[in-house]
Amino acid sequence: MPSGPPPASSWAAPPEFYLDENAVTRTVRRLLVGLGYRCHTPPEVFGTRVESLGAEDTEWLGRIARSGWVVLNRDAKIMERQHELVAYRAAKVHMFYLPGEAPLPLTAAQGRSIRTGSTGTG
Repeated sequence: MPSGPPPASSWAAPPEFYLDENAVTRTVRRLLVGLGYRCHTPPEVFGTRVESLGAEDTEWLGRIARSGWVVLNRDAKIMERQHELVAYRAAKVHMFYLPGEAPLPLTAAQGRSIRTGSTGTG
């Protein structure tokens, strides 16, 4: 019997996330960590919360460059500011923009539905 490739879970590492200070709440971080994902925050990258506050996008992008982390961010202006766009491209990271303000925190059930593609209805 021919064997197929191994399942992705046996060779692919789960993504790690960088949670930009303007993008996510503690609730989102707890949800992702609770689902088993590793999350990196500005204080971790800069050493302290004080040092991370107000860090320029070009600075944190430079610090996480080529980390392989997935960035969750709310600042779509990065694509409009030439120097930030250059830093983003040089960092070679994947970035997801979370537009607007979330009126309610994401629940664990919603997070599982997002992760599995389930609608949660039946």
